[in-house]
Amino acid sequence: MLDPSVLDALPDALLLVDLRGFVRYANTQAAALFGASSSGEMVGLSVEAFVPEAKRAAHAGLRARYAAAPSPRAMGARRQLTALRRDGGSVPVDISLSPLERGGERFTIVVVRDTTDARHVAEEGRLRSVAIQAAANGIAVTDLDGRFTWVNDAFCTMTGYAVHEILGQQARLLRSGKHDEAFYQAMWGTILRGEVWHGETTNKKKDGSLYVEEQTIAPVLDEERVITHFIAIKQDITARRQAEAEIQARVHELELLHRLSFLDAPDASIDALVARAEPILREALGAREVMLSSPGRGFDPPPLPGALKVRLHAGGRDLGALHVVFDGEATRGAAILPTAAAQIAGAIERARLVAELREQATRDPLTGVLNRRALFARLEIEIERAHRYGHPLSLLMLDLDHFKRINDDHGHPTGDAALVLAARTLASRLRATDAIGRFGGEEFVILMPETPLHMAVGVADRMRMQLASAELVTEMGRLFVTVSVGAAEYDGRATADELIACADAALYEAKAEGRDRVSQRSFRP
Repeated sequence: MLDPSVLDALPDALLLVDLRGFVRYANTQAAALFGASSSGEMVGLSVEAFVPEAKRAAHAGLRARYAAAPSPRAMGARRQLTALRRDGGSVPVDISLSPLERGGERFTIVVVRDTTDARHVAEEGRLRSVAIQAAANGIAVTDLDGRFTWVNDAFCTMTGYAVHEILGQQARLLRSGKHDEAFYQAMWGTILRGEVWHGETTNKKKDGSLYVEEQTIAPVLDEERVITHFIAIKQDITARRQAEAEIQARVHELELLHRLSFLDAPDASIDALVARAEPILREALGAREVMLSSPGRGFDPPPLPGALKVRLHAGGRDLGALHVVFDGEATRGAAILPTAAAQIAGAIERARLVAELREQATRDPLTGVLNRRALFARLEIEIERAHRYGHPLSLLMLDLDHFKRINDDHGHPTGDAALVLAARTLASRLRATDAIGRFGGEEFVILMPETPLHMAVGVADRMRMQLASAELVTEMGRLFVTVSVGAAEYDGRATADELIACADAALYEAKAEGRDRVSQRSFRP
């Protein structure tokens, strides 16, 4: 019928199927693709044996219709086809069909191609595109003349311009007038030489307001090392610069009050600052007794006989009160008491701001859990402790199921609410020694010190069920969020990256198996 030696030399799997759907011939590549011990093992089997069970009935109907009116069908005519291997595994495939008649009998030549690599490449490209579009940093691409050819959503949010308003416009549209021409000439000179430029720029939004952005501009080169475009990655740091200016101004206020010789350390807590301030103020004010009440100290005594009470205000907040008891006339102390109170309030407010900034540096601003950098630092510490003392350490990697669909169908505010709900629900199941952090996007990581893998899997499953029952009310109705979980355990040798990669592989298995489940994986170096 057909020369087997020629068919075995084909790069793709080939099956010869009769009108009843039975395999009459399979080449060597087909046996390898479907996991058969030999091509002879496949002969006589129905083609439905290589179709996932849930789709066999539908496939039989399609096959019957094709047999009634056969015609050549090239690859790519249908999408997302999956073949069943003999070992129960599956493989993504594409097929072509060609009718054949020999000796009065009709057959169909089925060529099957493994599309695993192609799908991975397509998916990686899609994920890169989604990640860039959803990045928190503004990203813009310009041509050699500085005209915008592509921007992401964060860029539009930062500048106030819609995509259709900014594309085709030159970057000078954003100029604020705060930089002279020499500034821009130096910047263009750097990137036109093929070098990366990094710096801060004060720009103007669509509404005319100014903002400070930190940006990196890099040239894009073609295969011949010729510059074709420029890509800029931008971050709005206006709030950071304002906070730094505010803190700096308060530091200057402190320096003006040299009579008190009061110095506050930037890393001091409010309680430590108050404890240091009281004896210094007692001496500077010539007072018999000085008390500082603050929210952190938990008391605010009423005015004492012969005492002055001055409220402490800073940053629009009531920070407590300064209570001063004098011996006799309070002429010297009373004269500088308001200045002293203002300075102390500033010092307390600075300590509060520093504490908040320190907290913000380690916390994800949306969910309040640890950010990626703080999470990695904590993981390094826990790995060191587990290695030193031989304690178990488990790591969970969690991914919200179909999160892109939530954003697309309900909007990003609902997506943010889903992330907050997930973080709050997951954190409610943790011990004080555990830690949860946002790894990125819709992914979370949970560290469970002194916890073996089987216990961590049990906790993860309870977390999963609790989250699945949590309800999120949206304008489109009730929304339920599910999560896929990958669990891994430290083996005494793995690095932080290797342990996370192991948990990520388990997470991938959980998603591949249908999502809303927990999968565990042992670490293999």
